[in-house]
Amino acid sequence: MNSHPQTSLDMPLRHSKEAPKTFKGKYSEVDTFLRHYDKLLQNFQVTDPREQCDLILDYCSTKVAEYIKSEEAYITSDWPALRSEIRNYYDAEKVDQRYLPGDLTSFTRRSARKTIHTLGQWKEYYRKYKAIAGNMGKNKMEEDKIAGYFWLGIHPTLQRELKLDMTTKHPKRDTSQAPPMKHVKEAAEEYFKRDQF
Repeated sequence: MNSHPQTSLDMPLRHSKEAPKTFKGKYSEVDTFLRHYDKLLQNFQVTDPREQCDLILDYCSTKVAEYIKSEEAYITSDWPALRSEIRNYYDAEKVDQRYLPGDLTSFTRRSARKTIHTLGQWKEYYRKYKAIAGNMGKNKMEEDKIAGYFWLGIHPTLQRELKLDMTTKHPKRDTSQAPPMKHVKEAAEEYFKRDQF
């Protein structure tokens, strides 16, 4: 068995199973691509800044490689700066800003018109709501507003049922505020499990 230390010469070939997916400049893929590339640099003990900057080209489309080669950080062999420029140029932060508060409002309005009859439907509402509320990036709202929109997205018929359960379990809760998501989730899961029998 050959136990020589791995080097840059052992880096996986483009399109091989171990190689990152070819980066074509999509903002939604830049962070995943860079994380994978950083792991390769670490695993193959690539510490030379020139090699770090050069080897990334093997995993990029021609257009992306052309852009990278034009960057000052590439020319000066400054991998941390080049990495940062790639993130910046390909809008990596857009991933954190996929949704805006208006998206949450629209979703809750649509959801409030739909009745939920099963635990599966409840879980689908919960997942979709969390995906939007949790991915508003810098536009994140305060916890009480998030809870309020969550509550408003539930059909009034189901709200009445859940309110009964929450009043019993949390009698001291401030009813002038929307119930915490945690309480609503617990009440809904119990309601639908009880309804199965």
